[in-house]
Amino acid sequence: MIWGDYPLEIDEVKSLSLDDVLNVHLRRNESEIWLAFDRNREPQLSINDEDDGEDAGSEQSAEKVFDNTDYDVHTVEEHKWTRWRLRSKKPVLNVAPAFPNLPFVVHPEHNYQLAPGAETRLFMRIPVAVAISDQSDNNLKLTEINSVEMVKTWFGTFESGEVCYWVKTVASLKVRPEMVRAHRCYCPVLIKNESEDFLHIDKICLRVERLSIFEQDGMLWSDQMTVVHKGGDSLSDLSVEGKPPAEAAGAKLLARPRNPARKGFALRTFRALNPMPMLNAF
Repeated sequence: MIWGDYPLEIDEVKSLSLDDVLNVHLRRNESEIWLAFDRNREPQLSINDEDDGEDAGSEQSAEKVFDNTDYDVHTVEEHKWTRWRLRSKKPVLNVAPAFPNLPFVVHPEHNYQLAPGAETRLFMRIPVAVAISDQSDNNLKLTEINSVEMVKTWFGTFESGEVCYWVKTVASLKVRPEMVRAHRCYCPVLIKNESEDFLHIDKICLRVERLSIFEQDGMLWSDQMTVVHKGGDSLSDLSVEGKPPAEAAGAKLLARPRNPARKGFALRTFRALNPMPMLNAF
């Protein structure tokens, strides 16, 4: 597991590998911290479960930490390094998971129909970002690096909507061990249909900014979000539990939500996308 604190001596370099999809390089150079990263896969393939390159019976790759004080700084291209002059004389870099800064439009593998008065609990696998901060300076935030390159889309109508990330994932009824990956967080969502009509679920806007991230046995979990659908295109009532789900009772808190509001908010959750699903111009 790469999450944790990294005190660095002068000229020391640590290279962290997350699931072999992202490599993050940390280096201390006198009074500066140098950061760099590189990805190992095509970004379009990395965000789709079907293209993760996972065999159901194969052993999953793990995160790796390489403590290499003899690391040649020039093995990372010079233009990829970012230099940070910090206030602390002995910075301790903290590396933690974080949800990216936009909601996710999740497209389940199959369309889903939920009867009036019924409810269902789905698990969604969301790629996380790597957040880097200076733990020795009141967790001064330096940067966030998405574990995979994100694709943006528009959620809503042409008159009213918002920019989101798009991810095609398996919205499953149970956790599938063969699909556990260190760069993805399992997010349980309880959906209740309190309308008088069937709820057609083909795309879900998951408000990850409301969710915490927990870790247990190398697996990332969010707290459960409950979505109550009232009917039509109306806003859905949302609430989050603020604690690990039952499947990960006792899990360690790694990241608090960007927006800590847990109850009493209504947002659009179920809505078809416009005819242009990929808007990479943003």
